[in-house]
Parts: sequence; structure tokens; C-alpha cells
Amino acid sequence: MALLNLGVLGLTAVTAVVGVWSLHWARDESTGWRCRSGCILFAVNLVILGITGIVAASLRAQGLPPLGLVAGLLIVGMMWERPGPARQHREPLPQATVTEG
Repeated sequence: MALLNLGVLGLTAVTAVVGVWSLHWARDESTGWRCRSGCILFAVNLVILGITGIVAASLRAQGLPPLGLVAGLLIVGMMWERPGPARQHREPLPQATVTEG
């Protein structure tokens, strides 16, 4: 049973690293091959995390909480809004003058 717990924790660490790497690739330019492969790698990584979670839950492994946290944080990381494009500088609007009278 200790080997199972160690295996779940090791797989959790590996999938966390691969997940962050795929997030980095998915945030790349939107038309490049790295963006597409990052999204595919992210989806495959989540499927692996899900299968590992089901197996670990059925065998009552102790490494299940970190696995769930990694899966949840990776989903939050993918859904997080990335910054938009920088604003272009425009000329300031002319200031209205107030006249008394």
C-alpha cells in the first residue's frame, strides 16, 4: 500500500509539472502549433489525472487530496483570464473650458 501512495504522489508531481508546461504553451500565440499542442497536452493531462483519481479512490490511497488540488488548480489556471492586448496610445481629448457669464 505504501508503494501505491508513493506512486500516486509521484504521478501527481509529474502531472503538475506537465500541466504547468502545457499551460505555458497554451498561452502562447493563438495561431501557433504550440498553442494547439498545449491545449491537447492539457486535456490529456487532465484525463490522466482523472483516471489516476478514480483508481486511487477505489484503492483508498492516501495521496488523493494533493491529486485533487493539482487537478483543480490546473483547471483554474487554464480558465484564468489572461491579459488583453496593450492599449494603443491615443491623443487625449481636448479639455472643455468653463466660461463665466
